[in-house]
Amino acid sequence: MTTTGNLSAITAPGLTIGGDIVTATGRTEVINPATAQPFVAVPAAGPAELQTAAQAAHGAAPSWRALPLAERQEHVLRLVAVIREHKAELAHLLTLEQGKPLAKARGEIEAGLRYCERYAAMDLGELAQVVLPPGVLQVLAGGDDLGRAITSHPLIGKISFTGSVATGRAIMASSAPTLKRLTLELGGNDAGIVLDDVDPAAFAEDLYWGGLSNCGQVCAGLKRLFVPEPLAPKLEEALAAVAATVVVGDGTDEGVDMGPIQNKPQFERVRSLLAAAEQAGAEVCFRGEAPAGPGYFHPVALVRNAADAMGLVAEEQFGPVLPILTYRDLDDARIAPCRSPAGSRRVRSGSTSIRCSHPTCPSAA
Repeated sequence: MTTTGNLSAITAPGLTIGGDIVTATGRTEVINPATAQPFVAVPAAGPAELQTAAQAAHGAAPSWRALPLAERQEHVLRLVAVIREHKAELAHLLTLEQGKPLAKARGEIEAGLRYCERYAAMDLGELAQVVLPPGVLQVLAGGDDLGRAITSHPLIGKISFTGSVATGRAIMASSAPTLKRLTLELGGNDAGIVLDDVDPAAFAEDLYWGGLSNCGQVCAGLKRLFVPEPLAPKLEEALAAVAATVVVGDGTDEGVDMGPIQNKPQFERVRSLLAAAEQAGAEVCFRGEAPAGPGYFHPVALVRNAADAMGLVAEEQFGPVLPILTYRDLDDARIAPCRSPAGSRRVRSGSTSIRCSHPTCPSAA
């Protein structure tokens, strides 16, 4: 990555292997979802680059492990300082690649740095090579073939993956012969339950951004909202009032609150889920405005009368469409969210938040 004062001048970063910045013969284009056009082409690693990177990491691990904890923490804190120095540039790149508004991109980087300071762990390619010992961190980019090669490589001992259940199964199968340790964060379908004593106007904004932050593309964001039957009309009205103020557009533009969906396949999937729900009898009670294109902009949609069997409810939509469902009483409220493939007979979850969604923080016990 080349750092310049001109944020519009994007220079393709190299692969980072063994402390060096290297290139590869292949290239992978990175698409800006706001324009549907590539803004940079990065080197695509192949088997040779993977083998070199794995050997470098394997060779560096013993000396890194032997460093006293205080020294390792000092390396990471120096990395935090370097990243903060380049935060504006990194936020710009994040917006170009992912689509979120610049202010939220800066906030995401800063949140990551706070975790870094707390837990001493972070990776940002070329910047990291300035402060970390050679071989401690490698960064490779590539396609599906590279992913499959990583999961089966004998020198790689741990895989962490966030994505679909189907890909998670494939990773488990590929990793089994080498007995790799795995951390898999797979598709969920987070539910929010609103109780009958809630003031819709007071909580509407929190509920809205709990579900539709980052254009609905947050793994721990609310994907389904369950409300008491008598409260539903008022809550729909309050959520629509918030949604009407949200400006959708290119994340690099001032005043934009929500960017595009990150890629075309997901954009088409969200459109398909919404269209199928409407065809099956669901009703869009609010539909916002969005640029016509060429980017992957999707209007905010609040949906009522959706059934459990509809894909929009049963699957994780991961986009700016929120189904508002109803329940009769508290027993129904405990059972209703679990009437999906991701559910259980009663609410049983890895984490439950009260009066907020995904409130993780680095100082939590």
